Formats: sequence, structure tokens, C-alpha cells
Amino acid sequence: MSNGLAGRGLPLKRTSLLDELPDLTVAVERSSRRILHVGLRGLEAYGYEPHELVGHQLDRLTDLDLAWILGLATNRADRREAEVFSADGKSATCLLTTTVTSGDEVLISAQALDDLRRSRSRLSDLMHLARMTKDIFVVTDEVGTITYVNHATKIFHGAQEFVGRPVADFAEPASWDALMSRVFAGETSVETRILGVAKDGTLTPLSLRTEYDPDTQRWYTVERDISEQVAREEHEQRLMSDLRHQAMTDPLTGLANRAAFRSAVEVAIEEGLAFSVLMLDMDDFKSVNDTLGHSVGDQLLIEVATRIRGAVPTGDLVARLGGDEFTVLGFGVGSDDLASIAQRILGRVSQQFEVGGCLIQRSCSIGGAVWKQGESYSQVMLRADRAAYQAKHAGRSRYTITS
Repeated sequence: MSNGLAGRGLPLKRTSLLDELPDLTVAVERSSRRILHVGLRGLEAYGYEPHELVGHQLDRLTDLDLAWILGLATNRADRREAEVFSADGKSATCLLTTTVTSGDEVLISAQALDDLRRSRSRLSDLMHLARMTKDIFVVTDEVGTITYVNHATKIFHGAQEFVGRPVADFAEPASWDALMSRVFAGETSVETRILGVAKDGTLTPLSLRTEYDPDTQRWYTVERDISEQVAREEHEQRLMSDLRHQAMTDPLTGLANRAAFRSAVEVAIEEGLAFSVLMLDMDDFKSVNDTLGHSVGDQLLIEVATRIRGAVPTGDLVARLGGDEFTVLGFGVGSDDLASIAQRILGRVSQQFEVGGCLIQRSCSIGGAVWKQGESYSQVMLRADRAAYQAKHAGRSRYTITS
């Protein structure tokens, strides 16, 4: 827009605003009845180029009584029906809203009556549905100021004044900001979840769908309380987490189980991490079950698991493979480190246990293997298992490390 027009009383900031309005909107110099500016978006529906109207008399566009314009008071809007002419010579009956914004400047906005009636009819149907639904229904203007709420809104948020307030007042700020970021990015139809402020002040999860209608220049928003649905989802997530935990945990000792141990080893192999494996087998454990019963045997295994965990470095994985077999996955350790850990485990496990009122002393045999590049899970585990077998048959209560 040229500085010449701005100099004639129409600020450049206002002309930019007119260009964004969807209706045909013109700025007119009242004394000369000449058109100063026409909103660019409104021109499309009537087939004009800007130069075909700007600088011309207003009667080129409408049969509005120009004498009537002279009698309007400043800052007072007036509405009346008039014909608006298209570039092809056709005309349409429109509702013209006229506002005197300064002593010699008038803004006129034309909205076709057929479009207006359709919009009002749709709005009437929408309001009827809004009264019937149990969902929250809110209408706001372009900048988010509430113009209408239904009864369900008052039930959820509590009896208070809504119209004229920002709709953001009734939502948790962070979730509302996330919604607004999508609107500011140009989305005119958004479906999401937010936290709404209930009448008791608590934050309640709501599903939200909002759409912008350019005909009425309004945002229409439907919200639904989904607190029960969210509670179910959270319960299901906890259940799935528990199931995953159970699937990877030994139920007796709380250690990782065989599946979890194998998964950890395979991840280490895939990522090329240096690691070592210790295989531990209790010596003469069967006699505990045979003479003292399986419940005492189970308690002994729990105590053994605790002692192994206390003997290995933090970050190493201890697992129970089944029965009286345990294994340790150590990261970044070589043969010497592995031997030192095995000695520490032997020392702790060989100490006397007090279980079920009985004093029990058992030893264990340990085999260790340092992983070699290119080895599979089965290969490194087979080497550790063979080392444990060698230790047991060499006299028990000892360890063997294979390189």
C-alpha cells in the first residue's frame, strides 16, 4: 500500500488488517465518496482488481444512499441492506455494516445475505445441538474471547460468568499453549487433549476438537471429560508394564530371568560392547531340598541371590537361569577382573546361612568366559558353562576362567 493512501487518513496498519478480512470491506473518504482501499481477500468473490475500485466513487460498487453516510455519527456502526455490484455487472443483496472511524473516513463491510442466512441457519442448528449434548460446547471469536457456552460447560466449570472472558482462563496453561501453537501455525481444525479446570479447581483431562468457520469468524469447540478413559489407559499401561516386568523377572529371587539375561547379552553383542559372563552352580543343593524341604531350599536360593548381588560391581546384571543356576553379565571386565569377582562370590556364598531355623553351609562352582568378537550368545555361554563344569569336577568350591 502506498504512502500516499496512508497520508490521506488511512494508516498502513489498518490497510493490512482490511486485507485479512474475508468479507468485502472498503475504506471510503466520506467527503468525496471515493474508495481509499479495498480488502484483498474480499475482492476475489466480486471479481475486481484493486485498481478497478480504489480511487473511484463508491456508487461503482453499491447503490447505498451516500447521503445517509454523511449523517452517521463517529464510532457508531449502522447496518442496512443494499445491492453490491460484481465486476461482471451482476448484483447481490448484502448486509452492509458501516462505521465512521474518523471525521472523514468510513469503513463499509458487505456480507451477502444468502451467505449470512446460511451461516445463521447453521449456527441455529448448532446451538440446538449444543443445548442437547452433554459435551462442553464453547464458541469464541477470532482472538479466543467467549461468545457462547452451553449448559454442560457450566456444569463442568461451575456457575460463573463466561461470555467476554478468554477461553484460556478455563484450561491448564501448558496444554493450552500446545493447542495455540498449532493454531498459530495455521491449523483451522485441531483435535487434541487438554487439561480443563473443573469447578472444584482440579485439572481434568478433556478431549478437544475445535474448528474455525470463516463465514461467522468464530471458533467452535467441543470438549469431553475423558478422565475415566485416561484412568483406564493408565491402568492398562501399568498392567502392561507389570506383565513385561514379570516376563523378564525371576519370581522367586527378583533377579533377571533367562530371557532378560539373553536379551541383555545379545544387545551387548549387537553394539560391540566388551563383556564377560560368569556361570554359577550351587554344590550339592539337591540335598537341601531332599532333607529340609523345598520351602527351605527356596529361601536358601533367595539368600544366595542377595549375596551374589552384593559381590558384583554396580551395573552388572545378575540373573537366575533356573533351579540353582545363576549367571552374571559384567561389562568391560577382562580375565583378571572376572577372577577377582568370582573369588568374591565364592567367599560370600560359602559362608554359613541361617534359613528356616537351620544353619546351612554350601559352596558353589563358577565358570567364566570373556566374550570374543564374532561370538554368538550360545557360543560364549557354552564356554562359560564348560568352565563351570571343569570347576565342579576339579573339587567344587572353586572357579575356572576361560579366555
